[in-house]
Amino acid sequence: MNIDDQGMAGLEYKYNESVKGDSGRIVMMTDARGRRFQTVRQAPAPGANLITTIDENIQYIIEKELQREWRVPAPRECSIVAMDPRSGEILGMANYPTFNPNEYTRYSPTNWINRALSTLRTRIDVQNCHGRRGALEEKLTTPDEVIDCQMGSIIPIWAPDS
Repeated sequence: MNIDDQGMAGLEYKYNESVKGDSGRIVMMTDARGRRFQTVRQAPAPGANLITTIDENIQYIIEKELQREWRVPAPRECSIVAMDPRSGEILGMANYPTFNPNEYTRYSPTNWINRALSTLRTRIDVQNCHGRRGALEEKLTTPDEVIDCQMGSIIPIWAPDS
Protein backbone atom coordinates (compact mmCIF):
# COMPACT_ATOMS: atom_id res chain seq x y z
CA MET A 1 0.00 0.00 0.00
CA ASN A 2 1.22 3.47 -0.73
CA ILE A 3 0.58 6.58 1.37
CA ASP A 4 -2.78 7.01 -0.38
CA ASP A 5 -3.84 3.53 0.78
CA GLN A 6 -3.76 2.10 -2.74
CA GLY A 7 -2.33 -1.30 -3.57
CA MET A 8 0.79 -0.91 -5.69
CA ALA A 9 1.38 -4.48 -6.88
CA GLY A 10 0.21 -8.05 -6.64
CA LEU A 11 -3.01 -9.00 -4.91
CA GLU A 12 -3.36 -5.60 -3.22
CA TYR A 13 -3.21 -3.90 -6.61
CA LYS A 14 -5.52 -6.33 -8.40
CA TYR A 15 -8.20 -6.48 -5.69
CA ASN A 16 -7.74 -3.04 -4.12
CA GLU A 17 -11.30 -1.84 -4.79
CA SER A 18 -12.82 -5.02 -3.33
CA VAL A 19 -10.72 -5.32 -0.18
CA LYS A 20 -10.14 -1.72 0.88
CA GLY A 21 -13.57 -1.10 2.40
CA ASP A 22 -14.62 2.37 3.54
CA SER A 23 -13.02 4.20 6.44
CA GLY A 24 -16.25 5.97 7.36
CA ARG A 25 -16.89 9.69 7.84
CA ILE A 26 -18.01 12.22 10.37
CA VAL A 27 -19.36 15.50 9.05
CA MET A 28 -19.87 18.24 11.61
CA MET A 29 -21.84 21.28 10.56
CA THR A 30 -21.01 24.45 12.40
CA ASP A 31 -22.33 27.97 12.44
CA ALA A 32 -20.23 31.09 11.83
CA ARG A 33 -18.98 30.99 15.43
CA GLY A 34 -17.77 27.41 15.11
CA ARG A 35 -20.57 25.89 17.23
CA ARG A 36 -21.73 22.47 16.10
CA PHE A 37 -25.40 22.22 15.31
CA GLN A 38 -25.53 18.88 13.46
CA THR A 39 -23.29 15.82 13.13
CA VAL A 40 -23.73 13.16 10.46
CA ARG A 41 -21.87 9.88 10.92
CA GLN A 42 -21.23 7.20 8.32
CA ALA A 43 -19.89 4.02 9.93
CA PRO A 44 -16.81 2.34 8.46
CA ALA A 45 -17.47 -0.66 6.21
CA PRO A 46 -15.04 -3.56 6.00
CA GLY A 47 -13.74 -4.66 2.63
CA ALA A 48 -14.14 -8.13 1.16
CA ASN A 49 -12.00 -10.99 2.42
CA LEU A 50 -9.34 -12.34 0.10
CA ILE A 51 -8.40 -15.94 0.76
CA THR A 52 -5.16 -17.23 -0.73
CA THR A 53 -3.80 -20.75 -1.01
CA ILE A 54 -0.52 -19.83 0.74
CA ASP A 55 0.37 -22.40 3.40
CA GLU A 56 2.14 -20.66 6.29
CA ASN A 57 4.38 -23.66 7.01
CA ILE A 58 5.47 -24.02 3.38
CA GLN A 59 5.98 -20.26 3.14
CA TYR A 60 8.22 -20.34 6.22
CA ILE A 61 10.31 -23.18 4.79
CA ILE A 62 10.67 -21.39 1.45
CA GLU A 63 11.86 -18.19 3.12
CA LYS A 64 14.40 -20.09 5.26
CA GLU A 65 15.69 -22.04 2.24
CA LEU A 66 15.99 -18.86 0.23
CA GLN A 67 18.09 -17.28 3.00
CA ARG A 68 20.26 -20.41 3.17
CA GLU A 69 20.72 -20.60 -0.62
CA TRP A 70 21.61 -16.91 -0.75
CA ARG A 71 24.75 -17.47 1.33
CA VAL A 72 26.73 -19.96 -0.83
CA PRO A 73 27.35 -19.24 -3.65
CA ALA A 74 25.33 -16.02 -3.61
CA PRO A 75 23.16 -15.57 -6.71
CA ARG A 76 22.31 -12.00 -7.64
CA GLU A 77 18.58 -12.74 -7.58
CA CYS A 78 16.55 -15.80 -6.70
CA SER A 79 12.90 -16.87 -6.45
CA ILE A 80 11.23 -19.98 -5.07
CA VAL A 81 7.64 -21.04 -5.76
CA ALA A 82 5.85 -24.06 -4.29
CA MET A 83 2.79 -25.10 -6.25
CA ASP A 84 0.33 -27.96 -6.02
CA PRO A 85 0.80 -29.66 -9.41
CA ARG A 86 -2.74 -31.08 -9.39
CA SER A 87 -4.63 -27.85 -8.75
CA GLY A 88 -2.11 -25.15 -9.69
CA GLU A 89 -2.56 -23.52 -6.27
CA ILE A 90 0.40 -21.46 -5.08
CA LEU A 91 1.40 -22.82 -1.66
CA GLY A 92 4.32 -20.48 -1.06
CA MET A 93 6.48 -17.95 -2.87
CA ALA A 94 9.49 -15.80 -2.03
CA ASN A 95 12.07 -13.63 -3.78
CA TYR A 96 15.59 -12.48 -2.95
CA PRO A 97 16.60 -9.75 -2.61
CA THR A 98 13.52 -8.84 -0.66
CA PHE A 99 12.19 -5.58 0.74
CA ASN A 100 9.91 -4.28 3.47
CA PRO A 101 6.68 -3.12 1.77
CA ASN A 102 5.99 -0.82 4.73
CA GLU A 103 9.19 1.08 3.86
CA TYR A 104 9.25 0.54 0.11
CA THR A 105 10.76 3.97 -0.65
CA ARG A 106 14.03 2.83 0.98
CA TYR A 107 14.49 0.21 -1.77
CA SER A 108 15.11 0.25 -5.48
CA PRO A 109 11.93 -0.19 -7.56
CA THR A 110 13.53 -3.32 -9.04
CA ASN A 111 13.19 -4.92 -5.59
CA TRP A 112 9.43 -4.31 -5.64
CA ILE A 113 8.97 -6.71 -8.55
CA ASN A 114 7.77 -10.21 -7.76
CA ARG A 115 10.32 -11.95 -9.96
CA ALA A 116 8.62 -15.30 -9.49
CA LEU A 117 5.60 -14.00 -11.40
CA SER A 118 7.12 -11.54 -13.83
CA THR A 119 10.04 -13.41 -15.37
CA LEU A 120 10.19 -14.80 -18.86
CA ARG A 121 12.83 -17.46 -18.27
CA THR A 122 12.21 -20.60 -16.22
CA ARG A 123 14.71 -23.13 -14.97
CA ILE A 124 13.45 -26.51 -13.87
CA ASP A 125 15.33 -28.41 -11.17
CA VAL A 126 14.42 -32.05 -11.00
CA GLN A 127 14.62 -34.00 -7.76
CA ASN A 128 13.61 -37.62 -7.42
CA CYS A 129 14.33 -40.42 -4.99
CA HIS A 130 17.85 -40.75 -6.48
CA GLY A 131 18.66 -37.07 -5.80
CA ARG A 132 18.99 -36.09 -9.49
CA ARG A 133 19.10 -32.27 -9.78
CA GLY A 134 19.58 -29.67 -12.44
CA ALA A 135 18.75 -31.91 -15.39
CA LEU A 136 18.27 -28.96 -17.70
CA GLU A 137 21.38 -27.14 -16.50
CA GLU A 138 23.49 -30.24 -17.00
CA LYS A 139 21.96 -30.69 -20.47
CA LEU A 140 20.74 -34.16 -19.51
CA THR A 141 17.27 -33.33 -20.83
CA THR A 142 15.37 -30.76 -22.86
CA PRO A 143 12.29 -28.71 -21.86
CA ASP A 144 10.14 -30.91 -24.14
CA GLU A 145 11.25 -34.23 -22.64
CA VAL A 146 8.94 -35.93 -20.13
CA ILE A 147 10.82 -37.01 -17.01
CA ASP A 148 9.61 -39.88 -14.81
CA CYS A 149 10.56 -38.74 -11.31
CA GLN A 150 9.76 -42.08 -9.69
CA MET A 151 7.35 -40.54 -7.15
CA GLY A 152 9.67 -37.57 -6.63
CA SER A 153 8.86 -33.99 -7.51
CA ILE A 154 9.55 -31.39 -10.16
CA ILE A 155 10.24 -28.00 -8.62
CA PRO A 156 9.97 -24.96 -10.93
CA ILE A 157 12.33 -22.15 -9.96
CA TRP A 158 11.86 -18.86 -11.73
CA ALA A 159 14.95 -16.76 -12.31
CA PRO A 160 14.92 -13.28 -13.86
CA ASP A 161 16.49 -12.69 -17.23
CA SER A 162 19.89 -11.08 -17.03
